[in-house]
Amino acid sequence: MRGAMKLTKRYCMGVDPGIHTGFAVYDRDEERIIEAATVTFWELFTETLSHYPPDQTDVIVEDARLNKPTFDKDNDAGDRKREKISRNVGSVQAESRLIIEGLKLMGYQVLPIRPSGEKWDDATVRRITGYTQRTSAHARDAIRHCFGVKYIRLDT
Repeated sequence: MRGAMKLTKRYCMGVDPGIHTGFAVYDRDEERIIEAATVTFWELFTETLSHYPPDQTDVIVEDARLNKPTFDKDNDAGDRKREKISRNVGSVQAESRLIIEGLKLMGYQVLPIRPSGEKWDDATVRRITGYTQRTSAHARDAIRHCFGVKYIRLDT
């Protein structure tokens, strides 16, 4: 395939699932983040996606299911905090699964990725991406997932 031109979609969307779902859109033609926000699960599907159709958009979703589970190691009285964290993680795992499945059903190419790496603060986002709008930690995670991504390769 030497000399062949690789066709890419114009947009790459990053999604950080959770009670507060972060999303960001990287415009490959303009080489910049054009939108970043925090929305609900339903707002992602009913409002946000309508601006970025599947034939123009790749999606990278942080998939909490790819992290190792939390196990109780010492059964002491401090387990309530760990149980709450485990319930929250379970909720995010379910939301990750639903977002990934929903996007695929709608025709999007979706790349699930494992949560990893250092969080970006506002100054880091501005320095690396040039994006100057105010962002939440969830939107910054989504920016981190999609910024500069030229294309996604899916294993079939």
